[in-house]
Amino acid sequence: FGEPPIFMAEGRTEDLSASLSASGLRQPPQLPLGARPSGELPVHSMVLTGDGRFPEIGAQVFPLEFLREGVEIFRMLDHSMSPVLNAGGLVAVLRKADVEDGALVAVLSDDGLQIRRVFRVENGYELRAEQDAPGEHTRLVPDESWPDVYYGKAVWAFQPL
Repeated sequence: FGEPPIFMAEGRTEDLSASLSASGLRQPPQLPLGARPSGELPVHSMVLTGDGRFPEIGAQVFPLEFLREGVEIFRMLDHSMSPVLNAGGLVAVLRKADVEDGALVAVLSDDGLQIRRVFRVENGYELRAEQDAPGEHTRLVPDESWPDVYYGKAVWAFQPL
């Protein structure tokens, strides 16, 4: 690439015949086993396992400008936040980030993780679903319980329309 003449570095001992395809175009080298391409992150389930972790259910490549240190990706399971977040969408959560009124947050529930809209109320926090969740639309969390319930702030989502 670039302006000619272009010369191959002297220390390069790669056999070019192995990297040429049938069309004669040079193919990029294969990644070593176990190496992830840049921008690939694990995707986790929102269901909490018995040992207190969220299992990895796959991996997805994201544009690098959306990645930052500490981001975890979760796949939405329910419709309680649609049309804002649809079931099947991928939601990035930044652990223990500061939140403001109206922000989308990930909170722990009995069976795993939920995404809710948070509002500060007297002596605590109010968590709201966009649609009626089974048995719950609004949940109040007192200040003293907030650190045990709050998981992180939802910072972006990729989702089907």
